[in-house]
Amino acid sequence: MDLVNVSILSANKTINPVFYNWTKAYLIACDGSGHQGSRLSSVQYKGDELYFRGANNTLASLKHLNDTYQLYLRSTIVLAGTSTGGLAAMLWANYVQESSIKSRVYVVADSAVIVADFPSPLTGRTPVLEKSVNLFKLANT
Repeated sequence: MDLVNVSILSANKTINPVFYNWTKAYLIACDGSGHQGSRLSSVQYKGDELYFRGANNTLASLKHLNDTYQLYLRSTIVLAGTSTGGLAAMLWANYVQESSIKSRVYVVADSAVIVADFPSPLTGRTPVLEKSVNLFKLANT
């Protein structure tokens, strides 16, 4: 079953009486950098080359949506995604809002919220926050 047709992303008024006629953009997973990064060169890690171009990928997707569907002219936009796509929706909502002429932008992030500053009861450290900071620093260097 296609979940888009039976969920809050559905265009069917019976199934989705509130959001059915809103413009919806569903962001999918990217390159593992949390939709961050615009590096020209790769990073060597354990013999592998890693490319962090998540920002480029996300900007290209948003440009395609605008060029094809006039995303930024819509009155109401819902950015949605699951997992890293939900993270992208949260991270890029302000960009979409600023790029839009008169839109109201809402975010539906499914399974994307991580409590980053929750300290480990064993060490007192915040490992999720530490890893996220390092990832964003690496991806955006």
